[in-house]
Amino acid sequence: MAKDRNTFAKHQRAMEKKHKADKKRERRAKKSQKTEEPDGSPAMLSPAERSVLDVFRTSQISAEATLSLGSADHEAFEMPLAELVAKGLLVAETSQGVYSLTKTGFSAMQDGD
Repeated sequence: MAKDRNTFAKHQRAMEKKHKADKKRERRAKKSQKTEEPDGSPAMLSPAERSVLDVFRTSQISAEATLSLGSADHEAFEMPLAELVAKGLLVAETSQGVYSLTKTGFSAMQDGD
């Protein structure tokens, strides 16, 4: 029995160490990532990010309104959605696949017209 507890504790310490390293890596990436240009406008958007904002535009979503994406759209846009959240253009709501535009995201969406 004691061996089982020690094995579990060893596994738990390894998982905590990995989690701590992942958090540190995320903080470093977020710190090094520039989200705005010097003039205050959002950084250039990739074509994938632009296509996500096109979905919001075709749905006629206003600033701070939410949009629920279907599972197929959510899976297809998983990386661009995460990048837009990191840039502060979208906010991920508590429900999976539900996002809302920030005011900056709304203006970036309108600039794409």
